[in-house]
Amino acid sequence: MIHNDVIAANSSRAVVYNYLVWYDKEKEQFVSYTGNPTFGTAKLHFYAKNNIFDPNALPNQSAVAAGILADAGIATFLLKDDATGTYTIYTLNQFREQQGYWNEDYTEYTETSPEVPATAGNRYAIPASGKSLLDNAVSVFFLQNVNLLFVTTDNGIYTITYGIGDTAVVSTTPKYTAAAGETITKAKLYQQGDATNDMSIILPSGSEPPYRKTLPWHNKAVIVSTQKSESEGKVYVIPITQTGIGTLDPSKALAYDGFGKVLDVITIGY
Repeated sequence: MIHNDVIAANSSRAVVYNYLVWYDKEKEQFVSYTGNPTFGTAKLHFYAKNNIFDPNALPNQSAVAAGILADAGIATFLLKDDATGTYTIYTLNQFREQQGYWNEDYTEYTETSPEVPATAGNRYAIPASGKSLLDNAVSVFFLQNVNLLFVTTDNGIYTITYGIGDTAVVSTTPKYTAAAGETITKAKLYQQGDATNDMSIILPSGSEPPYRKTLPWHNKAVIVSTQKSESEGKVYVIPITQTGIGTLDPSKALAYDGFGKVLDVITIGY
């Protein structure tokens, strides 16, 4: 069963495998929905352990956030230990089917890459400074294709980087601070509307239907909602100027006001 509605999902029709990944709290393990439903090959897959951790033996955890690469190659989860209250980032290497091609008369098959099983990846502990931020977070999300976790509290946005060693690095200096009198209520990665429909049609040079041209701020901006009062809400779209460390540039932000209470924000259309 999916815990806390946290899933790592890929919408690309070009990715035949690894549509969904989640943490099953009852079974204490990670699960992947893998295959092509159209051809009847879709089924649940599980992950083999490595010398770092066992994806099938993670008791007493709560799912906090998840992300997946655009090519669905790696899924990433932030889990909280129910007993200790500590946080850990886990990465999972996704299943890859065998690749190859047939000759012209289909009498000989050449394998170009073998099947890659789904396995545990790496594990990164969040230090105490990160736990303090996460305990007070209103939103937590991963940046796609970059080893960066955004942590949003009611007054600022912070980042946690991972990928080197076994401990994540916390930036306790906010990348963004709420304007005077405003309280941050939510933040999420900006992705253009088609990303939730089929990200495979979003291309840098896409110009003819059904392809869409990649918008400049796709995966490179953060949507932030704030409240000045219960009946005075605002929405900002703030560009990320340095994706590697999550630097935000409020001077170039787009601001939208006139809202009452902002419950959520989504992108639609193009």
